[in-house]
Amino acid sequence: MEELLTTLQAQLATVTALTEIIRRERNAIANNELALLQRCQQEKTQLQHRLRRLEERRELSAHGKSLRELAAAPGAPAEKLLTLRQNLQLALRELKIENETNALYLKHQLAYINCFRQAAGKEQHADGYTKTGKVSSQQTLSYAMVSILA
Repeated sequence: MEELLTTLQAQLATVTALTEIIRRERNAIANNELALLQRCQQEKTQLQHRLRRLEERRELSAHGKSLRELAAAPGAPAEKLLTLRQNLQLALRELKIENETNALYLKHQLAYINCFRQAAGKEQHADGYTKTGKVSSQQTLSYAMVSILA
């Protein structure tokens, strides 16, 4: 039973750490910090692997029983088990909300970029150079930008 309690506490700590990384990730998205975003992704991947291993360990410790069943067993630390179960459920709900918020935020950022690209117009014409290097009076915006910057 001690191993199960230790595993549940480790799971709770891992989910809490994962939630904090997702919050940092949102700040990285908002501030366009690619290096921080990449670090957050690496840390998330490591914690997800750890969480998977902990869940396997929890399942082995629980012998296929739910935490409610284990808490109802005579001599089990029912209060500790049920409190950890509840805290873990709340932490997982918070993690899900934070993750969904980041997904919505990313979709919003991508929609904004697409609107900007459409407003700029992929096919706006300007004087510039063609792919072969000849001067042309009609170019797509991407070529015009290259020729202006060149």
